[in-house]
Amino acid sequence: MDLASVNAALEEASSQEPTLLKQGENALKEFSNQPEYLLSLVEIYGKSTNDRVRLVATIQMKVAFDRYWKVTTDDDRKSIKNIVQERVTSESDGKIVSQISLFCARIIRKEGNGSWPELFHKLVQAMNDQTCASKRNFAALIMKELVKMMKSKRLPRDRKSFRELSSDLWPLGGQLYNSSLSLALKGEEVGINLKSAHYGMKILKAIVLNSSMDPSRCPNVKTLSQSCLTEVPNILKVYNNLLCGIEKDSLDKFLTTHLKIIARISNEYPTAHVEILRELLQFVGDLIVNGKKTYDHVPDKVLVQCMKILKQYSIKASADNPDDDDESVEKVQTRKIIKEFFSEDVLIALVRHVILEFLMISKEDLEQWESDPEEYMNEEKSEVWNYDLRPCSEVLMLSLVHHFSKSLVPVLVNMVSEVQNNFIPKIAENPQIILTVDAVFNAIGLSSYELFESIDFSSWFTSTLHPLLTNLSTDKILKRRICWLCGQWVTVKFSTELRPVLYETMITIMGSEDLVLRLEAAMCIKLAIDDYNFEPPHFENYQESSITSLFKLLRDCEECDTKMRVLYIYTLILKRLRGKTIGNLGQQLTEYLPQLWEHASEHYMLRGAIVCSLLELVLALASSSTTLYNLVLPVCATSIDPHSPAFIYLSDDGLELWLAVIQTAPSSSPDLMQLLKVVPSIINTGSEHLKLLLQVLEGYLVLDFNGFVNFNCTEIMTACDALFDDMGDECLGIVVKFMTSFLINARAHQMTELPQSACCLLRRILSFFNENPGPILKSNMYALFTRVITDYPYIVEPLAKEVGIDLTTFCENWCRDMDQITHHDRRKLSILSLISLCVGNLVDPAKLFVPTVCASLEVLSDLGIRREKLEDNMVFEDTERKELEWKTTPSEPAELWIDIRRRKVQLTNRAYNENLVARVTEFVKMSSEMYNSIDENVRTQLENLLTGKVEGWGTCDKDDLFTVSGGEKFSGDTWS
Repeated sequence: MDLASVNAALEEASSQEPTLLKQGENALKEFSNQPEYLLSLVEIYGKSTNDRVRLVATIQMKVAFDRYWKVTTDDDRKSIKNIVQERVTSESDGKIVSQISLFCARIIRKEGNGSWPELFHKLVQAMNDQTCASKRNFAALIMKELVKMMKSKRLPRDRKSFRELSSDLWPLGGQLYNSSLSLALKGEEVGINLKSAHYGMKILKAIVLNSSMDPSRCPNVKTLSQSCLTEVPNILKVYNNLLCGIEKDSLDKFLTTHLKIIARISNEYPTAHVEILRELLQFVGDLIVNGKKTYDHVPDKVLVQCMKILKQYSIKASADNPDDDDESVEKVQTRKIIKEFFSEDVLIALVRHVILEFLMISKEDLEQWESDPEEYMNEEKSEVWNYDLRPCSEVLMLSLVHHFSKSLVPVLVNMVSEVQNNFIPKIAENPQIILTVDAVFNAIGLSSYELFESIDFSSWFTSTLHPLLTNLSTDKILKRRICWLCGQWVTVKFSTELRPVLYETMITIMGSEDLVLRLEAAMCIKLAIDDYNFEPPHFENYQESSITSLFKLLRDCEECDTKMRVLYIYTLILKRLRGKTIGNLGQQLTEYLPQLWEHASEHYMLRGAIVCSLLELVLALASSSTTLYNLVLPVCATSIDPHSPAFIYLSDDGLELWLAVIQTAPSSSPDLMQLLKVVPSIINTGSEHLKLLLQVLEGYLVLDFNGFVNFNCTEIMTACDALFDDMGDECLGIVVKFMTSFLINARAHQMTELPQSACCLLRRILSFFNENPGPILKSNMYALFTRVITDYPYIVEPLAKEVGIDLTTFCENWCRDMDQITHHDRRKLSILSLISLCVGNLVDPAKLFVPTVCASLEVLSDLGIRREKLEDNMVFEDTERKELEWKTTPSEPAELWIDIRRRKVQLTNRAYNENLVARVTEFVKMSSEMYNSIDENVRTQLENLLTGKVEGWGTCDKDDLFTVSGGEKFSGDTWS
């Protein structure tokens, strides 16, 4: 490869001229297709004097390395290493050093730890050079990246080599850290030396955590922790004396790294600190309580790390004490020191200081409240406590109260009394007191599960909190905190009689002007409704006002995240009060949702909340939901369209909405049938949505069977057929259940000849018997085959021949597998099918007669018989049949239209209409010779059942026929 051409392309690619830049990028793309490209780039990097060219070359080197290092010859690899190691220690450009360090690390990654000793020698020499701080800093950066890469390799051979290298790297990292830190604290080139010390610290951290089989016993771990603890006060002093912002930021980060290392070791290897633990706990505790008195300023990140250390050891202090015989000396000593430190006085001082100093709303919070209230309420707090001071303070306080409840619960109770008696009466005189009250209330809310036996919240709510909420002069900060406090306690311990008062108060606050207050009140309503002890009758009188207030709040919010949360509360109310009259309350929402749907075109989470709201509206309105079809069906079509970018976000909720629409639809319509167009595409996406989708199709079968067959049946059956190529038993079982439902409905609608696509799918299912399906799938397949034999016998023999199944052998296996068939109706139909095959001479009766009789005895015993009529218990009684025939409209919303249709279909089910006793009686008369060959005990038991001498032990519960789909469960749950 011509180096001059590559160099020219690099010069163009580094140009500030757009035209030349584009030309250079295109040329480099052409060169990158040649294996020699990597070596050419390295040679240019080693020879060129143009820093911009060399920077582009190093970036391209990383890309070329991934493509060509494996095919690069050993000689070329050696040349690449030589060029890099000769040039790398003389670099003067930080950007190039950053890129070349990553390139060197990739070589180590591929070649293995310890594979490039020459580079390490060069770097060690540069790091020991005291004449040039920048050269030492750049070498330290490269060494840090190499160590980082080496410690990430987890194969035993690589870990062993890293442990061997660590003995040489440890003094190097220590010297780099100590010398650079000493120079920085003296004020010599603070920025560069701080970076070098930081790199040294990271090298030491990688070594101590990855170079020992047991870091808790490693001397280096203890040395590093002791060094960190010793240097933190010195660095803090220098930090408070610095005026330069850049250097102060670097020192802040460097200081935090020290405590991060201590925190990580404390968490993973707590006994490693046993020698310095007393000093460590005293230091971090003192820094939290008195840090701002000792120093002018302590960085928040430093305090966060101190709090994390205390939290970790507070957990260790309250852990159950195992027998001392099973514990090491270090563990016993560690627990003893922790318990000595966490004395009652220390705990009280810690908790009071954390609450009164760190739990207060900050000035920044109040400014955000005023400027961006929605962002203030939407702030994510899941993992924020690891980084932010106030959330971390809350976690520490909660941990201390939980693990030392005996000492701290009385403290919190006293703080409540103190606030109530001394602070709240003086709020008018000193508004600043509100922040203290807010902090204490915050602590009481966070600790609700620890305090519920010590604080009578219901009495407190009646005497203090409710009057404050209803008092117009109460500051909004305090009102908002009380709303939040009520939300925390309503799920823990709150009087049932007071819930209506809480509902009314929160709904009133939702009508105020302050958006934060309104949102907090709405969240309190949400927590109260979502509580286990929620009683719908208590909320019925507030349903209309709450939904109206929520709708106004929804319109006043601007952020999509906020609208999504408000919609969720709206949906929750509809769900918890499902079955109660909602009147015209849904009309407001349905008039607004189309506009909101368009507004959220790129915010799929909000669209998902809209779909969930529509789902609950449809289920609440039941058959009246047809008035929503102009909105619901387009939303449903968008949500379930696999070609839409929203499909991945909305598909599950969209399919549930579609299922609800089909279940509640009083009749079919062209618009409903149009939704079936996307079914083959959804099936082709895989098995993720298959169960829910085929439940929807089952709904179509009972809603409009003929319409389904004529509209898109062939394409759907073909797509289901393709699933048998690479799907497991669970998915195929769902397809088999769908096909069974298809045959049941085909018989109910008097279809005499199955569509060709259905026959093809049946053939594919039957052929799967040759693949040794699992017991559950096999049971479902037998159930399907019974429908074919009893309802469409004309295709049985052709199907068996096409898939190469001997029907006699198949039926013998069927009799042996009868115990795997669980449902009573399936077992009865299995016997009816076996008898039909024998009588129709489709199998060899001589081989099948005895197994069929024995299986008949087993099934009849399970079903039980009625003596007076000599029929099995599965046959419909007159009262049951009348109940199915006479009821033509559902009792909504607990009962849906799909329930009525399913029952009508079951009227034609042979399992509930044919008398198995009579069929078996006729069957045994076919051959007295074969019958007499059966064991006498078997014959006696069977004859006793057939003549009514015994009733069997089954009752054939048919309650599943009379279940309803409304309430909390869909009828589709029967597919589980």
